[in-house]
Amino acid sequence: MGEGASCLWDYVAWWAIAFHDYRLFTGDEEFPKRLRKNLYAAVDWLSARAGSDGLIHIPENPCPSWMIVLNKASGPSPYLNVLYLRALRSALEVAEAAGDAESAAGYRTLVGRTAPALESLLREKPLEQEEGMAESSTSVYEILEQMFARGESGTALERIRRNWGALLASGADTLYEGFYAPDGNYPSVTEPHGKRLFISWCHGWSAGPCALLPAEIAGIRPLEKGFRRFRVAPKPEDLDEVKAVVPTPFGEIALALTRSELSLRVPEGTTAEVEFGSPEPLRCTLNPGVHRIRLEGKRG
Repeated sequence: MGEGASCLWDYVAWWAIAFHDYRLFTGDEEFPKRLRKNLYAAVDWLSARAGSDGLIHIPENPCPSWMIVLNKASGPSPYLNVLYLRALRSALEVAEAAGDAESAAGYRTLVGRTAPALESLLREKPLEQEEGMAESSTSVYEILEQMFARGESGTALERIRRNWGALLASGADTLYEGFYAPDGNYPSVTEPHGKRLFISWCHGWSAGPCALLPAEIAGIRPLEKGFRRFRVAPKPEDLDEVKAVVPTPFGEIALALTRSELSLRVPEGTTAEVEFGSPEPLRCTLNPGVHRIRLEGKRG
């Protein structure tokens, strides 16, 4: 890697992170356990590139194009190290689930070293201030995740409107790779020469809001693996209406939220923990069935 071979280190981390997401959303423990040696190999490969401070310091890029991370960063990249810590935690979770005490102890030690170092790094340089983050759809996805985690739902929603809204408003019938139109004027489907800038005209990473909007704006998240118990905590911001359908191993969760009513379908075998509104939030536990709740000014 030090000789200039193009290898995206953040993709290695994302692959490891997917083990956490897979377990949480499907409830399947056996598949991650079977592949845990592969997971360990990927995470150990990243760990071998971390310094004594617990952080990965990206070497200078010897290539004119991207290498290691898509934003061409070097040094202690906040973005890559956020992903690295998540990858470590993913490996730790799988090791614990598999009863692999030795591996779990090793990853627990690495998490304990990296987490405080990353916290200090992010105080010095917040994720969204890292150079080149705004152009890559992988980076924008992580920026949005951080915004939602800090409770900045309105700011994140506006960012989605600015990037993805502008793309769709241009007439795009697919999601182009990256965001290389700072003026918001994206080439339409009838401009093939303009679209060439985007390399891929239909890119998986650009579908980020398809995951984030149901989880953050509709507020539907698993509390137990496989959605056996899930949370519904909508944050509609300035939206008059929110609708979302989330597939689970037990069937579809369906939400419809208006100014006056919250409707929710809870699949058989699951339980929903609902929290919504202010200044006195509605909190209730709902069993399987279709529920309609009058909000009576709960939207604040």
